Amino acid sequence: MESTSIEPQIYKFDPLEVTMLGDEKFTLLYDAVETQNYRLTTELLRCGVTPNFSTRAGQVPLHIAAKRGFVDMTQLLLENKAITDVYDEQNHTPLYLSVSKGHDKVVELLLDHHADVNQSKHKTALEIAFEKQQWGIFERLIEHGADVNVEDHKGVSLIYRATESGDLGTVKILLEGKDEINHSALWRAFVVSVLCGHHEISEFLIERGVNVNDYDYSNKTPLFFAVQSGQVEAVSFLLEHHADPNLRKNEKQCTPLYVAAQTGHFEIVKLLLEHGAEFDAEVRGLSNLKTPLSIALYIRHYQIVELLIEHGADVNHICQSGKTELCTATGRGDKKMVEILLNAGADVDGRKDHESVTPLHIVAKSGHVSLVKQLLKAKAYINAKDSNGRTSLMLASIEGHCQVVERLLKHKAKTEKHDFSGKTALYLAVENGKLDVAQILLDHHADVEAPTRSGRTQFYFAAKYGDDTVMDYFISHGANINACDHFARPLICRAARHNEFLTLKNLCAKGAYINAKDDIGRTALFHAASQGHEEIVDFLLTMNKLELWAKDYCDLTASQTAATHGHHAIQVKIDRMKRKSFMRKSMILSLRRT
Repeated sequence: MESTSIEPQIYKFDPLEVTMLGDEKFTLLYDAVETQNYRLTTELLRCGVTPNFSTRAGQVPLHIAAKRGFVDMTQLLLENKAITDVYDEQNHTPLYLSVSKGHDKVVELLLDHHADVNQSKHKTALEIAFEKQQWGIFERLIEHGADVNVEDHKGVSLIYRATESGDLGTVKILLEGKDEINHSALWRAFVVSVLCGHHEISEFLIERGVNVNDYDYSNKTPLFFAVQSGQVEAVSFLLEHHADPNLRKNEKQCTPLYVAAQTGHFEIVKLLLEHGAEFDAEVRGLSNLKTPLSIALYIRHYQIVELLIEHGADVNHICQSGKTELCTATGRGDKKMVEILLNAGADVDGRKDHESVTPLHIVAKSGHVSLVKQLLKAKAYINAKDSNGRTSLMLASIEGHCQVVERLLKHKAKTEKHDFSGKTALYLAVENGKLDVAQILLDHHADVEAPTRSGRTQFYFAAKYGDDTVMDYFISHGANINACDHFARPLICRAARHNEFLTLKNLCAKGAYINAKDDIGRTALFHAASQGHEEIVDFLLTMNKLELWAKDYCDLTASQTAATHGHHAIQVKIDRMKRKSFMRKSMILSLRRT
């Protein structure tokens, strides 16, 4: 209701008198409106004072009337051509101010005079009505074309805010307006209604055409968001309303089941599986952890792993890197997970990766004694080799895991096996300074002279790689430095023949017999000369006790052998050395006679 005011003594103005007032006439009109002096306002307007001047704080008289709820004054100003869509210094229109104060009659007048319901530099009138819960005004604004898709500065729509607060009535008003709610806003509103547990609103939105299996801009479904947030009730609601548990835009995306397994939501995993989720669906683009089982294993969600296995998840699944689930579990030293997988029928020797690594290789190298026992109990193949030809015993020996070595030997691990470079577990242990392991191997009858397929002994390899420590260790434990390969060639002859200069040099340094002969009477000098290995010949010629005149079983000397094979430079060197040697011996004999 409008209040009354004391009327001034002025009832009639002469237009000329008003004109003579100058700018004071505008102030007079502003004051008349503010004090609800209807007669004075009427007289000033009759005399031509414009209602659209701007004075205090950028306001026009209509701002004051609208804000104060002066219905008659608002009517008077509008009838005298007051502009409805003008901003004050705070960027507020008369409509904005009347809505914010809940003056519904003033709002009605402004709407009838075509006030722009969507004009705003901050918030629209509809947003203000929503925030102030002026529901009658809210409906009238929508009837007059207010934009129902308006969003705040954070991009949040009105229908989202209504659903988030559980206001079904407002949701209905928005959906029944002239304008249609845009798809993305409606979709987001549906998701928030589900996540907030406002199922009455969710069902209403489904009735109004929201698709529970639709995607957002990031290609995620409502079910995905429900699973990601760990909301069991929301997941259950969506599945009951026919949400597809396997839906994803492409195979590079995670499935809802994968996300549930990753985040450890057991009840959600159970719900998804009961509604037909594919337990072995892979996420393309990941080298490892591609399936729900893989990620659950990695995170160590034991209950989820068991549940997935119960529903048929493949325990022998192989990731892109070639490792099985059992390899992953053993690599992390997870005894409980290993037990679960083995009990579920996982292949104890499963290996398909480029390194040909078995679970036993992994635990032997890492030194997990209890896991070694577990795998051996499950009948793991103890002598399996990796891509380097190394067994579990070799890997444990390299790392110095004494207990693992003893456990493997107890289960008949073979000590004579050699890797692709010809090294046995004993060699590798000594090479890596694991002498405790070496002693254990020797106590279990490891052969210091165990030959490879080519007949080379462990000492030979020690000489080849120039490892003094290994050579000395083998010699101290009975290695024969003059042993022969399976071609009946002494090690020094083999080194000379194959141009292994360092090997030959190391053998000589450790006391190898330089004139040792093979089965056809040839020494190291013969082999080097016949093959044209001049560096080795030069080295041998420096040795004091080298037999230069020795003949093989074909009655040929090293010099003659070099000539036969066309190595004349070597022949010349040997013959020169023979002459020097002859002259030296002659001089010695001559001196003795005198």
